[in-house]
Amino acid sequence: MRIDAVSLSGPGHFISMGALAFWVPACMVAVAAGASLSYFTLGAGAPRLVLDGLIVGLLQGLVLRRLVRVRYWVSLTIIGMGLAVVAGVVTVVAAGLLLAPIGNDSQVYVVLTYSIGAASAGLTAGLIQGGALPPQRRLLPWLVGSACGAPFLFPAVLFSWSPSGAVSAPLPAWIVGLLGGLVYGVISGVGLLRALRLQV
Repeated sequence: MRIDAVSLSGPGHFISMGALAFWVPACMVAVAAGASLSYFTLGAGAPRLVLDGLIVGLLQGLVLRRLVRVRYWVSLTIIGMGLAVVAGVVTVVAAGLLLAPIGNDSQVYVVLTYSIGAASAGLTAGLIQGGALPPQRRLLPWLVGSACGAPFLFPAVLFSWSPSGAVSAPLPAWIVGLLGGLVYGVISGVGLLRALRLQV
């Protein structure tokens, strides 16, 4: 693996593998924190969504602070996550109808339907966040990375958005979040590197 440091969008916008090495841990901590919200009694719906977006956007934005305006990144992350929920729900309904012949009690049906919905949500959030990236970036790799990484966040999102104790799993919520954030961080990180024209 070879990563070349490059200068992006003028003076002060310099990024290297050293900076992006924090992307994966930032995603892991953000997703674990989001999943851990299931331990607390917090408002569902919009308040929880804003809090999730704030956590994710802030940690990612701090990693990318030499490339993006952190406040702008955080704002777009919150907006992107809100629109991602809408896109994900619509896609799950559409995919469910298309895949109905498989049988809605089949595990394949459930996995495919929600994976497609999560990918659609990731694509939507990535598209909104992409507006904060430097103008020289290539958007497609970032979108692919966001879409492909998003399905691995689904278990953590279930914890985050469900009332305390409503979701049972063999692992604690924060570990589920760490694992989901790890996979998402790696996949989206590769997309980010490609988008910024760094060689992987």
